[in-house]
Amino acid sequence: MLRRAAFIPIVASTILLISTEPAQAEGGAAAFAEPELERIECVTPKGEACSTERVPAGAQVRMLGTDLRQVRQVVFRGGSGGRDDIAARVTHAGARHADVQVPGKARTGPLDLVVLGGTTTRAVRRLVVETLALPAAQRDDHVFPIQGRHDVGQSETNNFGGGRGHQGQDMFADCGTPLVAAQGGTVRIAKADHPRAGNYLVITGATSGLDYVYMHLQAPPTVETGDPVTTGQPLGAVGDTGNASGCHLHFELWSAPGWYRGGAPIDPLPRVRAWDPDH
Repeated sequence: MLRRAAFIPIVASTILLISTEPAQAEGGAAAFAEPELERIECVTPKGEACSTERVPAGAQVRMLGTDLRQVRQVVFRGGSGGRDDIAARVTHAGARHADVQVPGKARTGPLDLVVLGGTTTRAVRRLVVETLALPAAQRDDHVFPIQGRHDVGQSETNNFGGGRGHQGQDMFADCGTPLVAAQGGTVRIAKADHPRAGNYLVITGATSGLDYVYMHLQAPPTVETGDPVTTGQPLGAVGDTGNASGCHLHFELWSAPGWYRGGAPIDPLPRVRAWDPDH
């Protein structure tokens, strides 16, 4: 039986709802059916509602209202100007709801919606994100990369060396379970839609010098190539993109000088077991 993993609060968000007026097209008529938000909820990996008072970055936010099917992106605008604007792709949209993952870099500020066709419209509700700093004690040591119920794999094909030269460890969890950086460092690669890896990223560890590889993320990573990251920083969520059978994280470790640039793969299982709070 799987046990619930300890969740380390990393970044918290407070959601406030403030009304604004819908945009109007020239001549006073709406250019399209404006999305109308009635409320916003935090959503657990299983799709259950959770508190909106403290929503960790990397979690799913569900916007409930009408005419939301056309929403394609949500822009977390942050402060004045566009320097800290962060756009996140909607993972699912229907007439009455749209889901989006709160980016790790989201900051307090207005929320914009990008609808089908690329038109940006100010939401009729405003999302305010209050970011809290990560405690120093959590920045230095390794943490288990899956922040939720998980299984580190039960067959040889899930392990290093199994399944046609498997170079990592497959660890299973529900799609949408938050993923965090096992160790801080620098994002070497962050890409989407690879035929085999799906949405994936590679982080070079700040102190270990190892490359940490995360594959099959549910959506594109919440960090970008060249970004510095801290241990425990949200990266995205477990998914099944690319050549994946079931929702899982394919996790690899590579020695210096790194992943496919002269390094060699290392069996990650002993280390992830040591980091695993359930082991």
